[in-house]
Amino acid sequence: TRGIRRHSRVSEWCNRRGKRYRLGIWRAAGGWLLPPQHKAVWPLWTDTWEVETASGWQIYRLAPGAASAILINGEPYEAIDNATPQLSMARRGDRLAPITEAHPVPAEFPFEQFDARYMDAPDGRAQWLTAVRADGHWGLLDAAGRLRLPVRFDEIGSAWNGLVAVAIDGAWGIVDLDGGPVAPGDVRRM
Repeated sequence: TRGIRRHSRVSEWCNRRGKRYRLGIWRAAGGWLLPPQHKAVWPLWTDTWEVETASGWQIYRLAPGAASAILINGEPYEAIDNATPQLSMARRGDRLAPITEAHPVPAEFPFEQFDARYMDAPDGRAQWLTAVRADGHWGLLDAAGRLRLPVRFDEIGSAWNGLVAVAIDGAWGIVDLDGGPVAPGDVRRM
């Protein structure tokens, strides 16, 4: 991990200074895990990196015992945006898809916009959620990239203790993370 952090600082320094270095991933024991031929290299998850290549962003992972990093996604992404510590959004064209350490290659790109949210959970543990928009409506993803609220709300407001403020046709209500109404009606924005 120390080498990964050091390498991301080198990427940041090179980008700030406008240098045209080619970056890779160096193994602490010596030798390249990923040869220095890339525009940028950033840590994504454990033993996983997002790498800017000439054709776009790729995800590489180091398998146990492997001599080099292995390409995970076939077709490159145009961008990878970090939504939460556990969830990133891959972009192709004007569409987005959630990617996680367990699922780094999405089958489809259904969303057009995202917004990270922080929620205090009932058991006192906080969690990150990601509001996603498709066809003009909003839904909510959990940290694993699972759709917790269906994409059917006009707006999604604050989230707290397992509850979320939502609006449909200008009327606000409160739903739980399964989409069940808790306080239906005209609850104003919180």
